[in-house]
Amino acid sequence: MGLQESFFNGFNYIIRILTEEHIVCSNIFVKVSFGIFGSVCPTVTIKDSKFNISINMASSTDHSDAWIRSNVEPATVDETFKDGYIDMLAPRRKQFNDLAWVMKKVRTPIYKYKHERGYEQLNRDVLHSDRVSHTIEKISRETKRPLENVVKEAEQILLEMAHRFSMTSVRILGYSLIKILKRLHDHIYVNVQGLSQINELVQEYPVLLVPSHRSYFDFLIFSILCFNYDLPLPAIVAAQDFKDMFLIGAMLRNSGAFYIKRSFRSDRLYWSIFTEYVQTQLYNGDHPIEFFVEGTRSRTQKSYAPKLGMLAGSLEAYFKGLVPDIMIVPISISYDRVLEENLFAQELLGIPKPKESTSKLFKVFSILNENYGSIHINICPPISVRQMSTGKIHRPLHNLEPRFLINITEREEALVEDIGYAIVWQQQKNMVLSVWCLIATVLLQNQQGIAVSQLTETIRWLKSHANSVGAYIDWPGGMTDEEVILSCITSHRHYVDLKDDYVTIAAVEHGDRLAKSKHIAGDALADAATHMVLVIYRNQLIHVFVPYSILSMIILRASKTLQILPRGETLRLFTFAVKLFAKEFVLDHKSVAQIFDNALQVLTHTGDVIVDYEGSIMLTESVTRFTTFLSNMLMPFVCGYWMLCEYIVHTTIDIGMGKETVVRPKELVRSAQYFVLSLIKEGLLADFELLNLDMLSNAVVSLKHFNAVYYETRNEERFVAARIPVVREIIRDLHCLSELPNIPEENLRQSASTSSLKAKL
Repeated sequence: MGLQESFFNGFNYIIRILTEEHIVCSNIFVKVSFGIFGSVCPTVTIKDSKFNISINMASSTDHSDAWIRSNVEPATVDETFKDGYIDMLAPRRKQFNDLAWVMKKVRTPIYKYKHERGYEQLNRDVLHSDRVSHTIEKISRETKRPLENVVKEAEQILLEMAHRFSMTSVRILGYSLIKILKRLHDHIYVNVQGLSQINELVQEYPVLLVPSHRSYFDFLIFSILCFNYDLPLPAIVAAQDFKDMFLIGAMLRNSGAFYIKRSFRSDRLYWSIFTEYVQTQLYNGDHPIEFFVEGTRSRTQKSYAPKLGMLAGSLEAYFKGLVPDIMIVPISISYDRVLEENLFAQELLGIPKPKESTSKLFKVFSILNENYGSIHINICPPISVRQMSTGKIHRPLHNLEPRFLINITEREEALVEDIGYAIVWQQQKNMVLSVWCLIATVLLQNQQGIAVSQLTETIRWLKSHANSVGAYIDWPGGMTDEEVILSCITSHRHYVDLKDDYVTIAAVEHGDRLAKSKHIAGDALADAATHMVLVIYRNQLIHVFVPYSILSMIILRASKTLQILPRGETLRLFTFAVKLFAKEFVLDHKSVAQIFDNALQVLTHTGDVIVDYEGSIMLTESVTRFTTFLSNMLMPFVCGYWMLCEYIVHTTIDIGMGKETVVRPKELVRSAQYFVLSLIKEGLLADFELLNLDMLSNAVVSLKHFNAVYYETRNEERFVAARIPVVREIIRDLHCLSELPNIPEENLRQSASTSSLKAKL
């Protein structure tokens, strides 16, 4: 262990001792000062349970970011440069001096209109702003509460919300993170052009950084990247779940996280403080603002439709003329292997997520013995709010009233929605897909197993098709295709078995949480959990093929009874599917005809779909290996939505005696899951993916958009009821989309009745 390692371990030990609740520290004074290799001279002072660090970094030897400041071609600096990406971990592995790196002098570009202020001044500016002052006075007047009481409430809200940015905390957290990342991951690749782009943008514009959100690591991985390459560290919007974690919550807050409630739109004071807090940092350039437009981690590993509240609050600064433009930078973060893969699979089956806590975080350290492959961070081209708003909004309208009033016009709301979807589409388009995504997709269509030679040929074929429609597959060089696949199988050996050159889905032990689950008992849950792990990796790929899969499914279903399918009927069914699966796949619902034409053109170009001179599809000639594969990829979603519809129809008739009944939304979804499980146990269904609660919940929302179900409020509790004729119409169209399993009516009725009782118990 080197001198710098000993120092930092000792420093961590002192902090740990001083923060033990049972130790009272009084007038403790410790001072350590020494040089490390003559380049780093940290001084640590601990007094009255508080610590400070002063660091002399004048001659730090870490130059991992030199190329971005000098515009040197990265390929000439580091041999880990590949396909426009550079490996952030490579210099850390070579130099071994993580303490020197974490204590380096940070030289970030500065926004040209920035006025320096600390977090305390930032908080004062927010509380004394016209917006917050107006809201406080209005609430005091309307509720007849003393003004000072409302002011104290505002101060408390801001105290709980605001970050307390400290480079000391950033360095401590950065040191721990880089150690963990090097242990878990082979590489962290980031695209060079994106780094240079951010370096330029932060000097000229207010910047919103919007990463995809598929792992807890998304939360801080971009911060450590910014620290590494001397880019301004972002202020990060975080859910309050993390706030109360012992030590960790404070450390994240001091590293730039500010905590907000998950829902607060109806709280005028909270919304006013939050909006002002975000906007003042934007137009002053204190920090770029980082947030997740999807609102939550994607447990399915598919992109979610954007949540627009945070985005609208940020863009209001542009709508009201406070800034000339805002640059939004979508960021795609792709994982070869997701740390929470088992947790996500279990949550999708209904096992509740464990509450975030420091103790649970330390238990997760057992994963440090696993290898999680590479991470790819693709910084997408920026979206200019000014350019996207040209001809769509009229900003001078806001000159007619005080700018601090919270309101945006209908056109501005529509623009916010357009920008939100544009961000998600950029994130999807720029995802880097692993070989494992392809393997998982193929295995789900070959659940009885597949020979290595056949798997290799199928993966090669699928990769070619994915590349042809714009997907980027991270395919290792210097290896044969079979070697690549075998290496990938070894990395994911927990979920696949390889024996006698034959690959099968493994039987996996999923731990105590699964064993103690009361939701779905027995071997079915363990098998389903393993299956769901493969599903979440397949989902990383599925967005590439969704339009082609919908069209292929329509073709295969129609080919059972027809020779030719007219364009009009094909487009009708395609539009129905896009609308039905709007919660599953983020497509442009305003341009369905254009998406259809593009999908038809692509499949025609590949020779998989044959069209006559009138635009009708020649069905027999259009049933190919590719259209069949694409259709099978989408089949679980069609079947899952059909199952929910059948459950609603049979429950309403059987339990409600012909009358519409109401149930709680969660009870409906849970009952539908039991309904599916019952049919699986009877051997009438075979796909464990149909137990996915996320999919069943999405189906309920989709049925509401079709007016097939509606919500009622009774005694301040929300219930859902069905319009059975509309549900039956959807069932008919689902049968037109795909050839669904033939399940006897009596089995459907019996399973629905039993499942309703189980859910209530």
